[in-house]
Amino acid sequence: LSGPNSWDKLEPYFDKVIRNKIPAYRVLPLKARYRVVTWRTVVKANQGGGDHLARIEEAFGCKIIHFLRHPAAVALSREVFPLLKDFSRSSLRNHFSSRELQLADTVIKNGDHIEQGVVAWCIHHCMPLRASRASWFVCTYEATVLNPLGVLEALGEYLGESGNVSKMLQAIDKPSAVLRKSDFATQKLLKDSSNRKLLVEKWMNKLSSDQMDRVDEILKEFDVSLYDGN
Repeated sequence: LSGPNSWDKLEPYFDKVIRNKIPAYRVLPLKARYRVVTWRTVVKANQGGGDHLARIEEAFGCKIIHFLRHPAAVALSREVFPLLKDFSRSSLRNHFSSRELQLADTVIKNGDHIEQGVVAWCIHHCMPLRASRASWFVCTYEATVLNPLGVLEALGEYLGESGNVSKMLQAIDKPSAVLRKSDFATQKLLKDSSNRKLLVEKWMNKLSSDQMDRVDEILKEFDVSLYDGN
């Protein structure tokens, strides 16, 4: 959810999450009085809401974890890009320059799948990247795969969960439950710690040099330097 009126929907949603009023949490539906009791809830904002992270932090005291992966890899893993739908009329346009908007509109209309995926990534991530605060935890998929202990120790300290880093490490090498997003090659690499670099770079073989250059051009236009040289 993004846009000028989306906070009117996000605020009551987060309030219900905190007060355990979301019906989906009632995992024993035949017991009317059953409620999940938890002292920590994770909400994943996957297709919007990036323009409200600071507000969410302030209103509810949430800890913000901004997790990123290379946009080309993300584009290859996605079939559709919901943020591009009706972007020409979206209030999200207010967060971008005229040059960025011109590029986005051109790619949305005429770009290939990879170009559109990278633009969608920029629309989703550029807002929180530009508004990032020292109180947020920002990390990448690549850093997490290549240096899991270092990232998880920092994350554990940020969350006040330093005592559970070993449990996090046990979970980090588990492949996605969505089988089509975690093929046999990925599962094999996850089990072999000596090939972690291959795990974060294997998507590159699926793109031509021209496509890689175009990805870099789009990121440069959106002033994203996070993946310079990759």
